[in-house]
Amino acid sequence: MKLKHLYIILGICVIVGVAAWLVRRQRQASWQKHGLEIGQQIFEDLPVNKVVRVKIRDKENSVELAVKKDRWVVTDKYDYPADFQALAEFIRTLPELKVVHSLDVAKKDYGQLKLTEPAPGAKDSGVLIELSAEKNQVLASFVLGKEHQRKSPAANPYFGGFPDGRYLLLPKTGAVILVKETFSNIRPDGQDWLDDTFPRIEKMKRASVTEGNKEIWVLSRENSSDSLALAGDVPKGMELDQDKIGEVENSLSWTSFTGIGDPKKPEKEWGFTGRKFVAESFEGFTYIFQPGKLNKDNDLPVRVSIRYRALPLAEGPKDETPAAKAKREDEHLKKLTEHREKYVREHRLYPGWVYFISQSTYAPMLFKPKDFFKKPEKKEEKKPAGDKGETEPEEVPEAGEKAAPEKTPAKEKTPAKPPAKK
Repeated sequence: MKLKHLYIILGICVIVGVAAWLVRRQRQASWQKHGLEIGQQIFEDLPVNKVVRVKIRDKENSVELAVKKDRWVVTDKYDYPADFQALAEFIRTLPELKVVHSLDVAKKDYGQLKLTEPAPGAKDSGVLIELSAEKNQVLASFVLGKEHQRKSPAANPYFGGFPDGRYLLLPKTGAVILVKETFSNIRPDGQDWLDDTFPRIEKMKRASVTEGNKEIWVLSRENSSDSLALAGDVPKGMELDQDKIGEVENSLSWTSFTGIGDPKKPEKEWGFTGRKFVAESFEGFTYIFQPGKLNKDNDLPVRVSIRYRALPLAEGPKDETPAAKAKREDEHLKKLTEHREKYVREHRLYPGWVYFISQSTYAPMLFKPKDFFKKPEKKEEKKPAGDKGETEPEEVPEAGEKAAPEKTPAKEKTPAKPPAKK
């Protein structure tokens, strides 16, 4: 190798080394400025057990969750119980939150990462989250900004990337960092934070509607493998509408409520009557819904209550071994414990509240007995082909349109005579 080439290689190495040193120095300057390094826990010293209030807001909406009477509630929703599991999971995540990347971003450029603090009319603002202790002592505050998108390895131009992190701003220090959590479910919507416990029955044993002390209609079955049957006779000239029965059966299979009513609203304004929808499960739970009158959004206000009757242990097979019987009894006892816990939780939750439910849930609650019947569909009898009684319908011309001229049937061609033999 010539000496000239060696000098060139050494020069390139020096340039690369200086560039790497400058980049490292710039990163160190950023870390020293904000006190954050890659892998560092951002809220390591957050006393999670002292958090009694969480505020989440963007430029348009806000929600506040707080501890009242030893229970987390959503203050924006009349202090309805909050989804403690979701909230606790979010708070416990924060002390483990680590820096993936630290960025040196000027305040004027916060909007590019949607890190501007939310305010009415603010552009490119994020979601401000504030955790407080007693006496409004702020324990942590940060802005959730834009999600970081990871490019897909696929070459398909119609398939974009997917979120693998999110940018955060710490307003107190001005630190802009990237974390691996996306916090996609952290939104300033009070409905998202409500305890979503609500009556659900996968296999309905019995359903009925009562008005006063009178049952208007009853559907029931003895075994879960059977179909629900309507009590009473089918009117002459009618048949059961199985679709309507199916609506009742599935109405509580996956229910939810769309909102909470103001508990201070006068009782008479809800429009409650003596009508009740009663649904019983094969596990001993009975739910009672008292419907009111539809609101302007076509949602139905209802009051809900629950009853529970512990079911006895079913008899085992005659040749059951002592070990198998012990196992069956143990499983039954475990199931009863779960049922009692469920009853206590829901019995404490429902009283005193008015829930709004959507049409897919409430429609069967408003059924009348006649809704379960329909006229049999008429079966069209197909006439055999070539039936002389069939005539094609005559085409009637539209107004202002000339009738098509009648077609003259073509004359039958007479077959040509064969040439005379010579």
